Amino acid sequence: MPVPGYVSNWLTESTWADQGAIIATVNEEDMALKRKELEINILKERINKQEELAKLEKQLEEIRFYQKLSTQERRWIDKKEQTDAKTIQSVEDKIRLARRELEIVEEKPRRDFAKEEETYTLKMPFQGKFQYHFSFPASQEQKIYLEANSPIATVCDDSAYYIAIPIANPDLIQLDPATLKAQVSLANGHLMTGTFSYKRVEKNTSSGGELLVYFFKLPEQLYEQAYNMLGSNCAAKLYFLPSEPVICLNKVELASHPESKWCTTWEQLLQRIHPEYELILDGESQLIVRKK
Repeated sequence: MPVPGYVSNWLTESTWADQGAIIATVNEEDMALKRKELEINILKERINKQEELAKLEKQLEEIRFYQKLSTQERRWIDKKEQTDAKTIQSVEDKIRLARRELEIVEEKPRRDFAKEEETYTLKMPFQGKFQYHFSFPASQEQKIYLEANSPIATVCDDSAYYIAIPIANPDLIQLDPATLKAQVSLANGHLMTGTFSYKRVEKNTSSGGELLVYFFKLPEQLYEQAYNMLGSNCAAKLYFLPSEPVICLNKVELASHPESKWCTTWEQLLQRIHPEYELILDGESQLIVRKK
């Protein structure tokens, strides 16, 4: 809500709309009144500019008439006009300026009003779904009062859905993202699996700073299910799908090895126990290695 006021013209028959569709308006009656005032002010300004232009044109006409009179004829005219080239040029410039102002007399106020009207009109920024943050009244003709800064609706671009996973492990950054997949386990035992699409650095809203996030696109048949899960508390798992033969070593077994007491990192332990291997990925419960 840009200001305290009444919300109207919401949609009740659908939760999906095209880009640019109006899904609510704020203080519609006030904006209608402002629109009428705008037309009146434009009309007043147009009349003032037309009168100003008419006076200038008449002034120029009188100057040219006075210019054509003889010295003897000018003696009988009370109003003396300056007929030098500088004066004529000045009046002509004023006429050209007045005509230009008349041409654009309504352009700026209409543009300014359109910008103001946009802040009071909630439109879909893209094609997708939306959900209101208020309950519908009994009648569509009733209006809903909301305080300033109150949310009106949440919109969702449903052209694609992604599993977003922050990447903090430096080992993962070294891997080809195409070898990774993300999964979310559902209560019914099914899985939502996404394939890598793109990565982006985003602001870390909880602790500040920046965060590298990988986005894994879901198949289209899961879009509706993904939409219903928006805002839910779910956890995703990241899986590594190697493109070459690898070996998985159990971390618990490695930690139980006598050599572990001399090591402070998994790499050190790997060098002592399996010097023929090199570490590819330090996983949650396994070390993924390959032969050198």
